[in-house]
Amino acid sequence: MADERLALWVAVAACPGAAEALDALADGPRSFLEIRRRMPVSRRELWRALRTLAVEGALIRCEPGSWDGGARRSTFVLTAGGHHLRRELASLEVWVAVYEHFLHRPPRP
Repeated sequence: MADERLALWVAVAACPGAAEALDALADGPRSFLEIRRRMPVSRRELWRALRTLAVEGALIRCEPGSWDGGARRSTFVLTAGGHHLRRELASLEVWVAVYEHFLHRPPRP
């Protein structure tokens, strides 16, 4: 279980804007544009962060349809897992574990 959680924390930490998107959705559902106004990231980075969080089960897109279409009018909401992840990421111990993961990872060729 601990390895699965670490993998999730690492996936979120490695995706620019993912942790910030969790925070933007903490108070309830928001549209893509509302989330973007709260974050200093490009549309592409935000879309990638939202997709990453959806794959990890942390949020859902309220409208049915393909993720390949436009997102401007889409509404996103955190799942129970997303709220739990957000609380975990508030812990310094989690960020230390993520840092140590990256510190001890073999260098890229």
